[in-house]
Amino acid sequence: MVRPGVAFAPIPANHALYQRMGEVYAGSTRHTDEVYRESYEIFG
Repeated sequence: MVRPGVAFAPIPANHALYQRMGEVYAGSTRHTDEVYRESYEIFG
């Protein structure tokens, strides 16, 4: 069961920053997928 916690709202003045961070995050799997695959072989 999930209990509601603290709610966070985006800060409109930071919209451009959020957009840039989203672009970085979207491309991050290109670098992390292989690490996760190798880690899975170790940890299961």
